[in-house]
Amino acid sequence: SGSVRSSWWDDEATRRTKDEMAQEVDIDYAKSGSPFFNLSAIYKQVPWTYHQRLNPGEEIPHGKHIRVNLLEITGRIEIREQEDGWLRLYEFPRESYQYALGGDSAEGLAKGDEAFGVCRDKSTNHVVADFNGHYPPDEFAMKLRLLGWYFFEADNAPENNNHGYSTCREMLGMDHVKMYYSRNDKGEVTDKEGFTTTARTRPVMLDLMAKQIDKGCFEIRSEI
Repeated sequence: SGSVRSSWWDDEATRRTKDEMAQEVDIDYAKSGSPFFNLSAIYKQVPWTYHQRLNPGEEIPHGKHIRVNLLEITGRIEIREQEDGWLRLYEFPRESYQYALGGDSAEGLAKGDEAFGVCRDKSTNHVVADFNGHYPPDEFAMKLRLLGWYFFEADNAPENNNHGYSTCREMLGMDHVKMYYSRNDKGEVTDKEGFTTTARTRPVMLDLMAKQIDKGCFEIRSEI
């Protein structure tokens, strides 16, 4: 094969498992451990890097994202581009397209977990916008509302477990929110707002994501 081997490597290969060799000797993390997702497929995903536009009418170049703040001004949703904007925007919304949002809430403490929001194009499944930060449930709810509104009132499906319950309750009284409601075991819509992660829904959710990543069905795009 033309590769160079040593007696030390042969000794390590004798006493270690394949996973240990990948992680500890070959430093090949894509083949190490027991990750749920296909790391080789994930490593093929190309992060879209930051771009600062020269004028407001410029398109977002392929492979780039801009940073913006979403604002409600006199009953309209508008963007203000700035380097420290809270939203990473990969594509501008297109009126003939449909979009869906997912949200993972957190407590909002500086040393705690971050909340994450993701918007995807329903036809391509590509991520078109995302954000993260230490946002308490009420602030996170407002950001999800603004993001959903900006993408033509996209389906909004924050997780309703734990702190997500507070996020969903906050969003109930907001306009321009097209809330997703959980389904029961029969697939029927319930009156429980948001997505419920259970022992039944979690494997289905993760398996679907794993298949999409493995087949390269969509672009994650985020640098995070």
